[in-house]
Amino acid sequence: MHKNLKSNLKLIPNKKAISLTTYRALFIAKELQKQPLSYDEIVYLCSKDTLLSKSCHKDTIANSINSLREIGFEIEKPKPSNNFKFRLISHPFKFNISKEQIDLLNLIRKSMYYQNDYELIFSINDIYEKIKTKSACTDFADIIESTNYLKNTNKLILDEIISLCEEKANAQIIYNSPIYGIESFKIKTERIVFENNRL
Repeated sequence: MHKNLKSNLKLIPNKKAISLTTYRALFIAKELQKQPLSYDEIVYLCSKDTLLSKSCHKDTIANSINSLREIGFEIEKPKPSNNFKFRLISHPFKFNISKEQIDLLNLIRKSMYYQNDYELIFSINDIYEKIKTKSACTDFADIIESTNYLKNTNKLILDEIISLCEEKANAQIIYNSPIYGIESFKIKTERIVFENNRL
């Protein structure tokens, strides 16, 4: 049984069960999302793929690029100014998100600040950044940033302060005052609270 399970995990798609033309186009689209690529670089990447290793050359790449353009991909042609590489400018696989849905995302994040779970908030911020890059809504960035109260907060410094608070340790803070210049404060740490949209 263990032997059968192990062999099943190594199964790859049957070449006859899928369209290699479609697979090749989507494979190239995926790679172009990572970085601009030349003809030779695309051929090399295809040669490493199990399904495409024997069926990819410059003509098939050109056909795949043209197919992607026909369905809405904007791909810049190789030329001297881009080091003779195909560059993906935009693609049609973005999702629509309404203002009401964005407002709900903001409400969810805003409710989290007063739980003092900053690790979770940073994770939420990362997720929202990913949504921002995938969204077709041009106003998404402006609307979603309205509740990103920790966007200018250094996570490493915040983690250090939280550790000090947990230990109830003494801390020295060096502050560059716009009026008095460099000042030093010694404080006994206790807790970090969130009030009026600020730490």
